[in-house]
Formats: sequence, C-alpha cells, structure tokens
Amino acid sequence: MPVFSSSIGHHLDDLGITVCNVAGTNFGPYVKLAEALGMPYAVITDWDPLDGTRPPLGRKRTIDLWEAMLQVRGKPALTPAQHAEWNAKAYAEFAATAAASGVFLNDQTFEVSVANTPALLSPLLDILGDQGFGSIRTKRIANWRASTAPVDPSQLLAMVADIGKGRLSARLSKKAIALGAPKYISDAIGWVVSRVQ
Repeated sequence: MPVFSSSIGHHLDDLGITVCNVAGTNFGPYVKLAEALGMPYAVITDWDPLDGTRPPLGRKRTIDLWEAMLQVRGKPALTPAQHAEWNAKAYAEFAATAAASGVFLNDQTFEVSVANTPALLSPLLDILGDQGFGSIRTKRIANWRASTAPVDPSQLLAMVADIGKGRLSARLSKKAIALGAPKYISDAIGWVVSRVQ
C-alpha cells in the first residue's frame, strides 16, 4: 500500500495514516474500533466472485461491515428487505455504494486488478516470467505480454498460487514504484487522505 500511495503522490507516514494488514478479511474489529474512535479509515478488499454458482464473498463481507458500522453508530440494523436488495445488486452499483461508505472493492481479486492496470501489467508479467514455469505457462505469459490474448484470471490466479500471494506482493512492491495503483486502491487512498488533510 505505501508503494501505491507514494506512486500517486501521497506519503502515508507523513500524513499519519497507518495501513493495517488484517492477514485475511476479518475487518470487523478494525472497523468497529475506527468507528468508535471517530477515525477516518477505508477498507480495501476483493469482490471474490468465486465460480458464479455462489454469491461473491466481497458482497457478504461488505454487508457485514455495514452492519458493524450501524451497530457502533447506534443505528438500526439492515432489514431483511435491505439485505435482499443489496444481495440483488450487480457489482458496479454495489461497489459504488460500498465506496461511498469507505469500503473499496475490485471486481475480482487484487492480482487480477493489477493485471488490468496497464502500468502494472508489465512488472507483473516480469515477475511471472522469472518463475521458470513450464512451456505452456511461459507461452501464455508471452501471449499476455504481446497482447495476443487477454489475461485469463483463472490462469493468472493459478500461477499466483504457485508463487504465493505474499511473495508476489513483495516482488511487485519493488517493481511498481511510481507506476500508479489499481483504481479501487487509488480511490481508497484518496478517501482517507481527504479526511486527514
């Protein structure tokens, strides 16, 4: 996160902004604490669409966060009708509403968002290309680099699983300096920065 924020002109430490890695998706306690203290915050998370047969994990995660916010604010919980309404909304409308509440979602996963950010695709492909994958994956990476085939999210995530998300992120942080950030991350950084300046 600090690499992305500095690449868009914000130095979080200088602004007194702390990034909390929750090592997963258990954002609730952090949201409740920030809400109770009246601290500005943003949550950055994945939509996690899964296989299409089940609802995206990011939808439930966000609704649970809204419930936590309402609880701390002393407001009534969402009604069953409101739950049904939010569960029926398509990603774009849901994500726009979530962003207005400080929860920022991509449309898939972080890694797919990186691949869909033009300035970050080349460093990502460099990292993948350095892994010594077999001929099929090596050719797939070359096709993605040459733009002869779009990046296939499932194939990308399979490669990421073999590398490890943490290792990929560490390598990307060294290669992505000053290259920008995926939009949902830029939006989240801007959200918090606008509330502390």
